[in-house]
Amino acid sequence: MGSAEEKKKCPHCNGEGKITCESCHGSGEIRYEPFLPLMPWQIFPYFKTLISFETCGQCGGLGTVECQQCNGTGRI
Repeated sequence: MGSAEEKKKCPHCNGEGKITCESCHGSGEIRYEPFLPLMPWQIFPYFKTLISFETCGQCGGLGTVECQQCNGTGRI
């Protein structure tokens, strides 16, 4: 049998108090790829320069956000 403390562990974040950011999937960055009406072989030499990354606005680049189920405490 588990202790009373284990029973109070938040099931959503597994007691961590934070969860993986859904916007950046834990990377801390958002990847932007422009839509170009060109064929892949036309843009291939330039493709790496067209992709840009920005810090995720949801998690501030941390890759995790506070669990909303337990308000970041890890306990319910």
